[in-house]
Amino acid sequence: MKRDQHLQRRRLSICQLLCTLCIGVSLPIFAPAATSQASALSPDLGRYVSVTVVSPAVGGRVPVDVYLPPGYPQRGVRYPVLYLLHGEPGSGPQMAASLRLNTVVSALIDSRQIKPMLIVLPTDGPTVRTDTEWMNSVTDPKAQWGTFITSDLVSFVDRHYAVCQSRTATSIGGVSMGAFGAVNAALDNLDIFGAVLSWSGYFVANTPKVNGPEGSVSWRAASPLYSLAKFIPQLKKTPLRISFYIAPADHLASENIAFSRLLSREHLLYRFALNRGPHEYVLWRKYFGSELIWLSSAERC
Repeated sequence: MKRDQHLQRRRLSICQLLCTLCIGVSLPIFAPAATSQASALSPDLGRYVSVTVVSPAVGGRVPVDVYLPPGYPQRGVRYPVLYLLHGEPGSGPQMAASLRLNTVVSALIDSRQIKPMLIVLPTDGPTVRTDTEWMNSVTDPKAQWGTFITSDLVSFVDRHYAVCQSRTATSIGGVSMGAFGAVNAALDNLDIFGAVLSWSGYFVANTPKVNGPEGSVSWRAASPLYSLAKFIPQLKKTPLRISFYIAPADHLASENIAFSRLLSREHLLYRFALNRGPHEYVLWRKYFGSELIWLSSAERC
């Protein structure tokens, strides 16, 4: 997904990886969700709606796909919501199809392994190869994608859907570039998001046209590995549930391991795993169900 040439990282040795597994507050062994029984029963599927969000932050209209669970809406019921951000290249529909989202989520709901939830998948642009980082660009005033997510999109969803408007039921996550944007959005908006999921993401900014040149003030502010310190006091008062994983051989593994060590040093709760697989949907699809089960276990409207 993310180009290797602008992020050259030395792969850690097997010894380093094994040692790292011993470090941290919570390092679970991830396993795919047990959905075989539910799938065999052919549960009712949810449905998608495609909408367009008018966004002052990006100066245009943004396509958004929304997964609605089976039976939605039910009178008097409010639902948790997950904002899921694709990587580059990518789009919301491509992400939903690659994760087999409707099949997996509907089966988990049917088997009562997760609560019914809405999943919102925006598409940045103007093309599938547009590198927005899902953040506010320091060079383009019409590419404020961070503000789009946390202001335009969240407000739109709150107005048009029966979602729980509380941080304990509002989460954000993503893959690769989308994971990077999700972590930044969660840290910058702890009043909105109570949990964040990062799948093969990174924690150091790498796109100067969006975040500024390496070493600059804006670059450090957009790099959770360096910016986390300023959020510590608020994180101690308003904990953020954090789950992230990456493949040991991924060129971004060292950043993930460093971030887990930083969280441990600050005594912040999280879960982190090294899961073997490529930097693509074959890996992310494998652990999609177990991530949702973890997420749903503590959601409260």
